[in-house]
Amino acid sequence: MAVGPSPPWAVVPYISSSSSSYSHISSSSYSHISSSSSSYSHISSSSAAYSHISSSSSSSSSYSHISSSSSAYSHISSSSSSSSSSYSHISSSAAAYSHISSSASYSHISSSSYSHISSSSSSYSHISSSSSSSSSYSHISSSSSSYSHIIIIIII
Repeated sequence: MAVGPSPPWAVVPYISSSSSSYSHISSSSYSHISSSSSSYSHISSSSAAYSHISSSSSSSSSYSHISSSSSAYSHISSSSSSSSSSYSHISSSAAAYSHISSSASYSHISSSSYSHISSSSSSYSHISSSSSSSSSYSHISSSSSSYSHIIIIIII
């Protein structure tokens, strides 16, 4: 899907979207975006001085894609609880400080949980991914960083 650039007047947007079937939010320079209870969520923020993106969903067959590139400070959090067949893809590149957290915990049996986290060319990288479910898959990659801290916790 082709996505155009953000409008130049979007300097300090605060966008909240809840209970939507499809939500696409893009902004730059300062973005605080929250999206909850959506079946499909795509959030993109590029070249922002401060970027805080949060996406949480408690539903079945949820999809979350969050991307933030070339930002001075990037904090991305995506949590998916009590859902089956959840997919989470988080990517952050060329960031001075990158903190990425993705947790998927299930009270009952949940299968087909996929988590992919990638961070490249960052001066400080802290990546944490924890999942407590059956048939879980975790892929974490961090390259060419001066400081790298990666924590993986898998409980089956």
